[in-house]
Amino acid sequence: MAKYILVRLSIISLLFLSSFSCGVKDEVNPDLEVFDIEEAGAGPNCKFDTAKLAKILEEDIHGEIKCLEANLDNFVKFVRRENPNYISLSELKSFIQRFFPENADKVHKLLGFVFKLNTLLLKDPHESISLANLPLLFELFQIVNIEGQKLSKELKEFNKNTYWENRNTMFAAASALGTKGLDVTKRRKDNETSTLDIPDFLEKIKDLLELTDEQFNIDLIKDYLFAKKLILGGDKNILTSSQFTGLLEKAPSLLITGLDAISISTKEFKTKETEWFFYFDLVNDLRSFFFIQPDSDVIVEQDNLLRIAEKLLDNKYDIVKQMGSSIKKVKPKLIGGDKQFYSYKDAKALIGLAQDFFGAQYFNDITYSHFKRVLDSPLPIINLRNPNLPEYQLFSKSQIKYLWNEFRFVTEHYRYFSDSAGFINFHNTYKRTRKGYSQNTTLRWAFKKLIHAYGSFRGERRKEVSIDEMRVLLYDIKGILKEPNLNFWPKDPERFISEAVNGSDLFQWQGDGNTFTDVEEATEYFTTILASTKVEKDIHQRMQGHCPLVGPDSNSFEISCYRDYWYQVFFNELKLEVYFPKLKAYIDKVGTEVAHTYLVNLEVYAREIPDEQLPMTKIDIKRLVIAFSNLETVMERYDFNKDGKLDKRELDQAFHRFKELIIKVGGLKPSTEFFAPSIFLYLIKKMKIPSTIQLALFHFLGKKKKITSTRFQIAAILSFFIESN
Repeated sequence: MAKYILVRLSIISLLFLSSFSCGVKDEVNPDLEVFDIEEAGAGPNCKFDTAKLAKILEEDIHGEIKCLEANLDNFVKFVRRENPNYISLSELKSFIQRFFPENADKVHKLLGFVFKLNTLLLKDPHESISLANLPLLFELFQIVNIEGQKLSKELKEFNKNTYWENRNTMFAAASALGTKGLDVTKRRKDNETSTLDIPDFLEKIKDLLELTDEQFNIDLIKDYLFAKKLILGGDKNILTSSQFTGLLEKAPSLLITGLDAISISTKEFKTKETEWFFYFDLVNDLRSFFFIQPDSDVIVEQDNLLRIAEKLLDNKYDIVKQMGSSIKKVKPKLIGGDKQFYSYKDAKALIGLAQDFFGAQYFNDITYSHFKRVLDSPLPIINLRNPNLPEYQLFSKSQIKYLWNEFRFVTEHYRYFSDSAGFINFHNTYKRTRKGYSQNTTLRWAFKKLIHAYGSFRGERRKEVSIDEMRVLLYDIKGILKEPNLNFWPKDPERFISEAVNGSDLFQWQGDGNTFTDVEEATEYFTTILASTKVEKDIHQRMQGHCPLVGPDSNSFEISCYRDYWYQVFFNELKLEVYFPKLKAYIDKVGTEVAHTYLVNLEVYAREIPDEQLPMTKIDIKRLVIAFSNLETVMERYDFNKDGKLDKRELDQAFHRFKELIIKVGGLKPSTEFFAPSIFLYLIKKMKIPSTIQLALFHFLGKKKKITSTRFQIAAILSFFIESN
């Protein structure tokens, strides 16, 4: 559509000039389509074929343009003008109304359009065309014809699949058009800066070309005009001649950057490093286009962005109504500023987030490549030294220090890394992967933003999120989660909140059991969720070969059937023992009956609604895989001698993880906190909550030294830690 409009505007401009230079009517010779300008009384300097004017962006019409220029010069001699140095709009309108009344209305529209365009391009006064600038105007037509042909050809043949092969050619064509056009505009008379009302100009274009709202939606275009203010400054609805000069300077790079972004999906990268560098460089290019202006200047309204997003996503999501309220709640906390407006400061903050993200990914990938042999070690790694790679020169010293510390932290403190298939390896040894580093650093980056926005400092520690703060976050994004096409809103929000905080705090490798969630715990928890989602999809697909789909969603399984085939699908068919080797060893050791009970115990903890009368849903399966993963993490964290069970010494260490929650849910006062270890051991041994008398007897008289725990006991008490909060 853009190319179509451009072609028609060029043709209209030339036809307009030709009609006044020759003084002819609309009638043409039907056979030759050649105007006879002798009717105007001025005598022809030359003749031109109007059919060629329609091909200004397709073939060389140098002769026709020169002919138009010569005839316009001739025409000027026969027009009486108040100012002999200008052709005014009113004088031309009077001339047209007098001699060509039958075409006056249409021609007046053309006049208004061309005069506005001329004022912007050549800085002539409003409603006037300077005779001195006429040669420049026709020079611009020649440039459009010669260089525009090349760019038009490239745009017509644009294809994402072949774009990268032709990218340099397209940039050269755009640069030639912009550079030569810029040269002409710089040679115009140095008048005061002229302006163009963009919405009014858009209306004239629509009227001239007789376009429908579907073909040329001005309201939608207005939503995009914020980009004008962001890139060129000033009022978003007003384009000055000096800003137009700036646009010509930026246009080639803007065009290529935009096409790069559109065509990313078809670009092939030799390495992950080059891919991350490309994204990082692209975002930096976008940032370089920003026009410096006061931080407080409003760039765009929130509602404009929501309408654009909905249009770009083809109205797939109810962004304006359903999700808009959530976005407005989150924006001031994550970005800052007013919920309804994005200032220049906010725009810099947004692009800064993208720069930080892609910069970190590039930094981590080149650093991973450098240390790959070291990182392939199955052992813990400490005391890595900054290698100061040449590629680090893209970053400032402070950025290098920060990014290096982040990379080293992940290396030294993270235990689990997703592999190329998206699975986590619950081995006794470390299995670090490039994808795992990328995923962990991505999630850490995101949770740092969220927890900084919604969390609080606990003493002098880093920010953490409490259950109450998690509730605020969840309900702030309720509109997004409840969007029908996403449908992420949990059936039991309070249980979800408790699970999110306690599940990350208690059952992750870096969990500390302080009843709050920090960045590392949240990152590990969500890593487990992502891996479990992948496993769930595979299980659900394989299970259909054994159990019919049932339930209201026709996508669930009968409880009895799914239980019969769970371990067969999990281990024998999907071969997940590669990722869960210790779980496989445990299941083989305890036998079918205990393995079945273990599965049932985990169901109670995992299922959204643990009712045996209800079928096993896809969400239930994913939550069950998360439960299996949590248990493997706990066992790996505290099974120091790797014998598959936790003895009393190991349980004492594990107790410190659960201490604060036991005190909290047990309502223990400072004077009765000494009962907490006994409550923990009682739960392990008896797999139920003790009464006051039972606890007292067990605390003072119970035998505790030989208490041990397997996955079975921990599975039986998981629901206590989650649901009792």
